[in-house]
Amino acid sequence: MEHLGTRERAGLFDETSFSKIELRGPGALTLLQRLCANDIDQPVGRVIYTQMLNPRGGIECDFTVTRLKQTVL
Repeated sequence: MEHLGTRERAGLFDETSFSKIELRGPGALTLLQRLCANDIDQPVGRVIYTQMLNPRGGIECDFTVTRLKQTVL
């Protein structure tokens, strides 16, 4: 029933367990390109939903990456 209330009116969800990590520096893009399944080299302001992969290509977790600044490779 809670989903109906949220869909028909409004809802508030506690997502404090979601972590935010800022990755910066000249190797940030290269690292993310290596770890992520999707192409992270997107324009500034773009949000990319992707999975982080293990060495065998299996999914370890999923998350979003927001490109805040252009970096030079």
